[in-house]
Amino acid sequence: MRRKGVAFKILISLLILILLTYGTLLTCVYRFQRRLQYFPTHRDAEGRGSSLFSPWKSSSGKFLGYMRKPSGLSRGAILFFHGNGGEAIDREWLAELVLPSYHLFLAEYPGYGANPGEATEAAIFQFAETQLSAVHEVSQLPITLVGESLGTGVASYVASQPFVVKLILISPFTSALDVARLAYPFLPVSLLMKDRFESSRYLAPVKVPLMVIHGTNDDVVPISLGRELFEKFAGPKRLLEIPGASHNDMVYYLLRGQAMAAFRDFLTSRN
Repeated sequence: MRRKGVAFKILISLLILILLTYGTLLTCVYRFQRRLQYFPTHRDAEGRGSSLFSPWKSSSGKFLGYMRKPSGLSRGAILFFHGNGGEAIDREWLAELVLPSYHLFLAEYPGYGANPGEATEAAIFQFAETQLSAVHEVSQLPITLVGESLGTGVASYVASQPFVVKLILISPFTSALDVARLAYPFLPVSLLMKDRFESSRYLAPVKVPLMVIHGTNDDVVPISLGRELFEKFAGPKRLLEIPGASHNDMVYYLLRGQAMAAFRDFLTSRN
């Protein structure tokens, strides 16, 4: 009997230790969750731009990101929202993907690159609305929104604005919450997560043409989420699945044959 009592006490002690450890884990995840969601860099902390992109500022002098002016008569404007890692200037590859006859704007997020502040969903969305209005003010042209990974949630949020005419989402999700559920199945993320980027809900009223581009081997945002988002969209739409492409090598595929041609065809088509 004494041995059973000792074993029972040990078991209870282990259970308490497990619960305390799990509780500590939940507390840390909740407190530091944005460090797990946003990975900003500050390579161009002065916002100087590059040989391809010049600094883009509002009429009041606020830093918004970077821009490339079109060569010749402009056919439209593109506003690009990048993923959760790096900074806007890292996406210079868009200069090769997007035809030179388009205004091209790279939006920077609060807390990234040369943009001060803290990255949160609310702050990013508020700044995205400012950036979209600034593009409209500068170009006075139809605007195509392009989002990459986390940026697909941002693009989806502002896609209902009247001067947006097309939407291209690269490696999108239904929501960041759904991505987190798959990545952390052992955590109650629905109770913990603050910044959810609910793309499916944001897109519900949107009717402009949509193009979804997703890699079949995406190991960060599973293609199943991109397909689900695509199926739920009620407007005109195209889906481009890229065999073999994963999340972090998508650029390699976008700058090659079929994907580049499909991107440009959608960009220049009437619907």
